[in-house]
Amino acid sequence: MPRPPKTSSHDENVLVLDERSYERSALLETLRRDLPKMTCEQRKIYEEILSAVNKGDAIRSRGDIVLNVASSGIASLLLPGGRTAHSRFGIPLNPDEFSSCTMKHGSDQANLALDKSLSDIVRKHDTQPFGEEKTYNNADSIDPSDTSAVNNEALSADFLNTIKVPGLPNHSLRLKVGCPVMVLRNIAPSDGLMNGTTADHSGNGFYGSS
Repeated sequence: MPRPPKTSSHDENVLVLDERSYERSALLETLRRDLPKMTCEQRKIYEEILSAVNKGDAIRSRGDIVLNVASSGIASLLLPGGRTAHSRFGIPLNPDEFSSCTMKHGSDQANLALDKSLSDIVRKHDTQPFGEEKTYNNADSIDPSDTSAVNNEALSADFLNTIKVPGLPNHSLRLKVGCPVMVLRNIAPSDGLMNGTTADHSGNGFYGSS
């Protein structure tokens, strides 16, 4: 089998070369054959993905890289070039709060899954590659009825802002614009702010509560 042409001086990565070795004409033929068979929901998802990537044609048929991943080995077998997410990205099978991916810096796996993906993201969104973010700070203070603590200089606002304990919101909350949020306590039921209320963060506040 002839070796695929290099796309850059750094493409000695065997994983990158493997991802670029698909027969493009065969991919386009498969696309033309299977596209009419999609359900309305499948077609909508397909078009949204293409629009988000580059407003156009099937991705692999252009020679670009697509990393097909699934949560299980059986599901990954149904995807052309499919792998489990754990295998492709080095995700531990039983992660905990201290876990991290097992990809090594400079490895073929890291260069394929991270370096090229991040380069594409940064190239398409030069100023804010990961989306706009807003920070909200709360106003920490001592309950005025607690006379023994209200005049305690050690319990300053700066100190209160550093406290992080379960059940108490952090002083600073960073949210991506457009991310969904949910109320976990009955804050003001008469105003609709109760446990389970959801809303979207617009960047200027929240909307769509339900």
